[in-house]
Amino acid sequence: LKVLAYLYHVRNLGLNYDGTRPTVVCYSDASWNPPDGPVPFGGHVVLFCGAAVSFSSRKIKIVPQSSAEAETALYSMACKDLRFCQLLLEFIEFRIELPTRVRCDNQAAIACVKNPGVTMRTRHYEIWVHLGRWQYLHKISEPEFTPTTRQLADIFTKALDRTTFCLFRNTILNLKTEAKISI
Repeated sequence: LKVLAYLYHVRNLGLNYDGTRPTVVCYSDASWNPPDGPVPFGGHVVLFCGAAVSFSSRKIKIVPQSSAEAETALYSMACKDLRFCQLLLEFIEFRIELPTRVRCDNQAAIACVKNPGVTMRTRHYEIWVHLGRWQYLHKISEPEFTPTTRQLADIFTKALDRTTFCLFRNTILNLKTEAKISI
């Protein structure tokens, strides 16, 4: 009933695209140690012209041994979706600047993406987890650190307090009259 009440309360909200900021940016996050087992939950959102064009929230198909591995895996999943959005924009003849920023709140995951080669900590990673690294090396996407307080993908991975939830929701929808985070 609470979900239905929330949906009734926000029935007038919608996505607001802003032509003054025609940029693409992506946020990616993982919750490494969920309460229901070793399989982490993750999510990402791709923003274009200030509002969401794509998002995802799901369990990862691996059992990571560290938060860096979980975040790197989610970074790769976000890069896959981001590449689809980039190609779609190119198809409709919209010029975007590459590399596109993918914002992550885990410094170790960013280091895994930026440093080519295999180390003792990354040798057990699944092959698909290295997609983000490949895109970084080919200048398609670039990881960028964002603090947890500004990590919009948190809305897809964990329960948030009301103030943070509304702030992130307003930013993802690009609401004009509400408080939001600058992208």
